Order: sequence, then structure tokens, then C-alpha cells
Amino acid sequence: MFRRHLAFRVRPPVADLRAGVVDAYALTLHNGLARAHGMKGEAVAQVALLEKAWRESPETMQYNLHARAALPHLVKTAPPVVREDARRLAVEIGVPV
Repeated sequence: MFRRHLAFRVRPPVADLRAGVVDAYALTLHNGLARAHGMKGEAVAQVALLEKAWRESPETMQYNLHARAALPHLVKTAPPVVREDARRLAVEIGVPV
């Protein structure tokens, strides 16, 4: 009985939220994790998380200082496998590379 009651208190999935509403928690999480992976030198994870944040809110990512600083660096210094993804994301965001 108690477990069924808890099932109704679970947070709805992001897809169930109203259209046009940004999940600020997810966006902050993706950006924070991307920054942490960048500090550890893990370029693949950093680009993947920046792309997730871009899909979550393109408008917010255009003004994100971490993304604007990290992407040009990744385009120049990341492993070749990641450079093209970083370049494409930088162009989509509008960061000069």
C-alpha cells in the first residue's frame, strides 16, 4: 500500500513537461559535468555533454561562457575523433573557431 502511494510522487519525465519549458536542472547538470570532464582532460565526455546541453536549450548555450571558451580550445587541441564534433557544435552555437 505504501509503495503504491510513493509511485505518484515521482517527478514526471522531461518529455511530459510543457513544450518550450527548459529543464534548468538538466541544463545546469550537463554544463557542470562538461566543465568537470574538461578539467580532467576528457574531451569526448565534455563535447558529448555540451551537445546534450545544446539540445536542451540552444538559446541558453549561445550565451554560456564555459561553452564559448571551451569549444575553440577543443577544436584546436582535442583528439581528432572529437574535433569535428566540437567544430560543428561551435558553428551551431555561433562561437568563432
